[in-house]
Amino acid sequence: MANAVLTIDACIGLIHRDLIEDGHHNIPSRDDNYRDQLAETTLDYHLLRDLAAAYKHGELTGKKPRLLRTTDQMSTIQNELGFLQCGDELGGNILIVETSEGKFVRATDTLFTTVGMARDLVKMLTTPEPA
Repeated sequence: MANAVLTIDACIGLIHRDLIEDGHHNIPSRDDNYRDQLAETTLDYHLLRDLAAAYKHGELTGKKPRLLRTTDQMSTIQNELGFLQCGDELGGNILIVETSEGKFVRATDTLFTTVGMARDLVKMLTTPEPA
């Protein structure tokens, strides 16, 4: 899981760099400000960004609003009602993140949604910014 989270988060940084190089001036020039802007608009990316930072730093103690502060907020549980989705293995295990607000989120949902968001951002690279 850590590899997937860190890879997707790194991909967002590369997309930011490429958008800047392609002349998209409607986004923040600094990578961290761009990530903060995405996190404000996309809950799944906010969670993924915080999880990536927790993997990198162990515990997040700064003032920045975080959906989680440590990787201890992620656990494997048996799939059950409330989390069961079409195509899941009955009785299988899933990864769950408990946010700082006490909400439980399927980690795979966060990954898939963020990958979709990244795909949409890549499409911006092939679409010129209006003059």
